[in-house]
Amino acid sequence: MVTTIIVIYLISFVLILGFIYRGNKKESEEEKMSSTLVIVVSLLLALAPTIGLGFVLFTILGSANLIDMVFSLDLEINQLVILAISILVYLFTVDSIVEIVVEYIVGKKVMYSIVMLLSRIFAFYWIGLIVGFSQLNTFITATGIAVIISILELLYRFRKSSGTKEVVP
Repeated sequence: MVTTIIVIYLISFVLILGFIYRGNKKESEEEKMSSTLVIVVSLLLALAPTIGLGFVLFTILGSANLIDMVFSLDLEINQLVILAISILVYLFTVDSIVEIVVEYIVGKKVMYSIVMLLSRIFAFYWIGLIVGFSQLNTFITATGIAVIISILELLYRFRKSSGTKEVVP
């Protein structure tokens, strides 16, 4: 899991470093940053996407671990980590495309949530089979993780639509 976070950080760092370096080359001589400052700024800015993706990854892993404990599936932690990483990749790639297609076909109604839940169960089921879970364990894990993700999305949507703003004391 730590290796995954380090890889995410390194990829973020390299992409941000390239972006800042190119932008810095276009600046006038008196506004240019030194190479050390470019690297330090890139190191600091790379923390934001790493923390965000790490939080999502830990949420998925926690959901999978919760399902494992509740249903006494006795899954290995290595398999759960691989499953969580695979689901994270799916959620940020294919799932976005599926969401657009489903929203175009059924709109943003109750049917949208149901179809997205079923499509995620299907996708997570196949991911679990590829990782090496048994069919029953895969179905239980896929359903549990998909339901948890759907609940989190619905809570976010209800909070967003209610228009309540948090007041920080």
